[in-house]
Amino acid sequence: SKAKSFFFSSKKTLMEHLEGTLKIESFFVFSCESCNSNFWTNEDLLSHTASCNKTSEMSELFPEDTTEDSRLREILDNLKQIQDDSQCSSCLRYNESFQKHIERHQRN
Repeated sequence: SKAKSFFFSSKKTLMEHLEGTLKIESFFVFSCESCNSNFWTNEDLLSHTASCNKTSEMSELFPEDTTEDSRLREILDNLKQIQDDSQCSSCLRYNESFQKHIERHQRN
């Protein structure tokens, strides 16, 4: 028999498909790279990281975000979540246009 390929438009539709077809429980956690502790929310991980005794070296390739970068990432994450939840094609177009617009500002 030939395997059938599936493509998903969002994490939500992938999770629904997996939950409907597989008999396994899935969950997502945030993991501390220094001590391998797991956390349910990114806020818990951030709180832990501030007090984690083990320190990890930040790679030169991934400098810490500025406040502006963090705000932008949060806005883009929120827009993506709204798009995933609503399955709205207008949101997809808006998100893509907004991201391109912001990238133009960052180049200047």
